[in-house]
Amino acid sequence: MHTWDNNKKLYQDYLTLFEKLNIKSFDAETLNRFDQIHAGGITSTKKIANLIKFQKGQKVLELGGGIGGVARFLAKNYDVSVYNLDLSFSYSLTGFKLGSLIKDRLNVFYINGDANNIPFLNYSFHVVWLQHINMNIHNKKKFFTEIKRVTKPKGVVVFHEWFLSDKSETDLLYPLPWSDNEKYNFLVTFDNFINIAEERGFKLDFSVNDTEEALIFYKKIYENKLFANPIFKNRDGSEIFKNMITLIERKSLEVYYGLLVL
Repeated sequence: MHTWDNNKKLYQDYLTLFEKLNIKSFDAETLNRFDQIHAGGITSTKKIANLIKFQKGQKVLELGGGIGGVARFLAKNYDVSVYNLDLSFSYSLTGFKLGSLIKDRLNVFYINGDANNIPFLNYSFHVVWLQHINMNIHNKKKFFTEIKRVTKPKGVVVFHEWFLSDKSETDLLYPLPWSDNEKYNFLVTFDNFINIAEERGFKLDFSVNDTEEALIFYKKIYENKLFANPIFKNRDGSEIFKNMITLIERKSLEVYYGLLVL
């Protein structure tokens, strides 16, 4: 069990939270308050989605898609089919159940699977979406080999990822959002990430350093003690975000978004 995956009653805890907040009617926008579990939240999702010229009916693969917030947003707003793959069975099941709450019938499919062994045929997807998965992937060469295999010719990979600012940086603070200890932390530098992608045939179309925006977002969570999301149950939310703020401010971590093309 990974340290970020320790709430086996995740869906029930979301229902309890919704009841506490008197939320009785659900749509994708309602869930966006709770299911955009990455730096910048729904604002980042919208910003990154605008990088892509989606066409109706295209197939999108989100790797490490968690409980499906991004998948539901893309399916509703761009009329695409999104395949949300996550290693956590609890996350995949919770995503499916949350999706069943909303009135919109969206083309979102929840798959419990391994991003290093993607269970799809070659050239299946127009877009592959990576958002805060890099730090959980140990074998990044296999990761990008699999991504290239399932991406259509002229397809794109959009990424929004955390990186080490320097490859010599080893003195990180724990817990972090993706790991409570160094055992499950597989961060690399941005240059290393891009080099591996380029070795597999991708080209960097463009990238943006979004670290300052992420810092503002995490400070807001920390200062307002916004730790009620059940995704953080059984974990120390305060310490997690305090550590992230410290590491960003001392320039140990940085976050980029951008596009990789074939």
